[in-house]
Amino acid sequence: MLRRIAFIVFAQRIGLTLEEIGVELGKLPPDRAPTRKDWARLSSGWSGRIDDRIAELEMLVGYEKRELQEEVKRLQRALRDLHEPTVRIQSVDNKK
Repeated sequence: MLRRIAFIVFAQRIGLTLEEIGVELGKLPPDRAPTRKDWARLSSGWSGRIDDRIAELEMLVGYEKRELQEEVKRLQRALRDLHEPTVRIQSVDNKK
């Protein structure tokens, strides 16, 4: 039973839906406890799915980094714009 729970958790982590997990679990023998060979056969086709998930997550991280970089640039521009008028006013005041 614990192996089935671990299987479900792992399958969810790589992006399988509950329906897909149910289909996969249905491939296990109903009349006996699954062996290592059964589990290996069940998960053998997942490497492509795992690679796809990794690529998806890497793309998401790249997108998030770009978004953060743009936000930093916007904040830097806002900060610069905020301070520039103050500098001009001070320099005018110093001339008097």
